[in-house]
Amino acid sequence: METFNGAFTIASLAIQAMLYEVTCFPSPGLVSATSSGAHKDMDIYTFIDSSVSLIKPLVLCAEAGFSDNSPKKIFENIRSIGIKGEEEMFKKTSGINTHKGILFLLGLCSAAAAKTIYEKKPFDNIQKVIKEMTEGIVKKELYSIDEGENNKELTHGEMLFLKYNT
Repeated sequence: METFNGAFTIASLAIQAMLYEVTCFPSPGLVSATSSGAHKDMDIYTFIDSSVSLIKPLVLCAEAGFSDNSPKKIFENIRSIGIKGEEEMFKKTSGINTHKGILFLLGLCSAAAAKTIYEKKPFDNIQKVIKEMTEGIVKKELYSIDEGENNKELTHGEMLFLKYNT
């Protein structure tokens, strides 16, 4: 039960950060209580709904970190959790992508924080775990994409990578 409490605490902090961000103005994500910024398809309530829909996948990401698995193995495990989390977010927001990127980032951070706690290492170890989890990901996944690859719809990030190749 200790693992769940730690995972829930980590995920709760991630959700709290998401909710704090949307209450800022100007907001890093452009949407705030006073403005939708450039996002005409969403507002603060879309962000709140989306945020709370992500508690389960973030708990599961943190739970994955409380293990003897290597950071690479943890990353493999949390990818499928993140994909299911995206599906839940899209259900809650009627298909609007409010938090796909932050789910990826906070999923990584939640798992890495849990791994660091599990191994009883200092706070600054979280960055090391994230580096180990994601080592080679750009080369493996972005350098290999092709604009017409299997008629796959590219994400905004993939399109920017192709455009600027950085």
